[in-house]
This record gives sequence, C-alpha cells and structure tokens, in this order.
Amino acid sequence: MQQNILQNSNLTKTILIYTDERGLKKRFKVSLRYMDTIQCYFAAPIVGGFQKPKKNTPVLVTVYTTDGVYSSNLQINDTTTTLNEILFEVSLPKVWSFKQSRNSSRKMTDMPISIKFDDGFEITSTTYDLSLDGVSFFYNKPISSIYKKLKGTLTIQFPDNLTIDFPLKSFETETKFIREQLEVKDTYRDGSLYVFGFLELEPKEQELIKKYLISIE
Repeated sequence: MQQNILQNSNLTKTILIYTDERGLKKRFKVSLRYMDTIQCYFAAPIVGGFQKPKKNTPVLVTVYTTDGVYSSNLQINDTTTTLNEILFEVSLPKVWSFKQSRNSSRKMTDMPISIKFDDGFEITSTTYDLSLDGVSFFYNKPISSIYKKLKGTLTIQFPDNLTIDFPLKSFETETKFIREQLEVKDTYRDGSLYVFGFLELEPKEQELIKKYLISIE
C-alpha cells in the first residue's frame, strides 16, 4: 500500500468526490486523520443538510502535491458525523494514477550526483531522471526521516562529452526531499526511487539543464 502518497510532505490538498443516492456529485476537501491496515480515515468540516453516503459507495480520492496529482478509485466503507466533523472511512488505495505537474518535462538521465548534509552524511548515486524542478535516483539504503526534513547540498556532474556550448559542466545547489516512490522499480537498479527538489536554481543553472534536456531529445 502506497501510504507515502497520502503522507507526502509536499501534499497541498486532498479531494474526495462521490455521487450520492440522488445522483448528485459531492465534493469534499479532506485531511487524513489516520490510517490502519484496513482503511484510511478522512475528515471534513460538517456541512448543512449532509446525508451519509451508502456503504461501499465508489469514491475518487485525488491528492495534490507540488510534484503532481495522484488519484485512486476507492470505496467509502462507512461514514460518521459529529457536530463539527464528517469522518469518511475509505478503503486503502492499492494503485494510484499520476499526472505530472512540472515546470519542464522530466527525462531519464544517468549522471553522478551527491547530496551532503551539515552533519557530514552524504548520499551518492546516479540520476534516474531530471527536470528543472529536481532529480530522482535509486538508493539501496533507507534514507532516515531526519534527512527527509533537512536541506542538503546537491552536486550534479554533467557528461564530459556534453555536446552543448556552455561553460558549466557541474553545479551545486540546495535541495530537499520530496517523496519516495515505492511504486517505481527498475530491473537494473536496486533500492527505492527518491525524488529531491531544487530549492532555488540560479539562471545559469536553469539554462544548463534546459540545454541539456533539449540535447537528449
């Protein structure tokens, strides 16, 4: 179960949509209250005239993050209400569809990178893909939750035989953990796929990435 999607630190909002018994579409902005091994519990403010959906009502759960939009077709197992709140009990998502939301397309690459943190911890790997927003890479060890909250310094080395006319062939920039994509596997790489975002690229660094991505089209 891809719990990391619902617990993504870059999550901006979660929307729950279903059709009630009268054929009316209902839309709620919800927050994840908690989850167990059977279902997840989404809370929403109570609204006037609310009627509980029937058990096993199909529901679309859409999770918006800075990295893109995830959606999954689930079902409402039960619903409870208080004076102030609606609590939807929803089946656990097994499969998510994903729509990229980026400043530029993300393309597969294979370049050495390192991410260093202030306490000396360092991650070394090679890129899996690259965009103006950040990089992803496979890493065969779990990354501690500590380093998922801290900024690091990412160094990326572009190929020596880069065919574009540009003075830079590498650069350093601040980066931060975005998410771990447990759903992505690669035959030739071990571990989990991690996504780290660029916090603020300089114009010359943006230009290098743009030129490089165009060169490998």
